[in-house]
Amino acid sequence: MPSFLEFADNLEVFIPGYMLVFTRLSAMLMTLPIFSYPMIS
Repeated sequence: MPSFLEFADNLEVFIPGYMLVFTRLSAMLMTLPIFSYPMIS
């Protein structure tokens, strides 16, 4: 079982990348309806 410090070290690398992808996806989901609405109507 890995030590807590090793686990926290891995989280420091993992979380920023996850947050970046998450914010990128949520931004796309928010802007997608704005762009697709004029095309539909």
